[in-house]
Amino acid sequence: MPFKFSRHPWASAASAALLAGQAFHTPALRDGATGAYLVRCSLRFPLGHLLTTPFSTLADMVTYNSARQDKVLVVYLLLGYWIWRLWRPRPLRRAIRGYAAYLAGVLAFLAWAILVPRPAARLAAHDPRSRAPLPPSASIQAR
Repeated sequence: MPFKFSRHPWASAASAALLAGQAFHTPALRDGATGAYLVRCSLRFPLGHLLTTPFSTLADMVTYNSARQDKVLVVYLLLGYWIWRLWRPRPLRRAIRGYAAYLAGVLAFLAWAILVPRPAARLAAHDPRSRAPLPPSASIQAR
C-alpha cells in the first residue's frame, strides 16, 4: 500500500521540520554578553544522560516546577486516566486495579525525578593550542 501524504499530514510536517532543523544547524552555546556563538566550546553528554533523555527531560520539568505546579500535574494525570477509561470501558474492578497501578507508576516516577541524581551535560572547552579539528558546529561564523 503506497504512503499517502494526505493521511499523515502531521508526520510529514514533523519530518520536514526535523530536516529543516538539520539543514540550518547552529551551535547550542552562545556568549551571554555578546550573543556570539561559542565555537571553541561544546556540550558533552554522558552515556547515562543519552539513555535516559526522554525521562530526564520530563523529570527536569517536574523538578523545576513549584509544589503547586506539581500538584496540578498529578491531578491532570489522574483525571486523564479516568477520562481515558471512559473511552475504553472495562469492569470496575479491573479499572480500579489499573488505576492503582497507574497511580503507583506516577508516584514512583515523581519520587525518582525528585530524589535520584541524574547525569547532566558538561561544558567542554577546546584547547586553542591543539591542532585537533573543531566540532562540525564550529564552522558556523559568529553573528
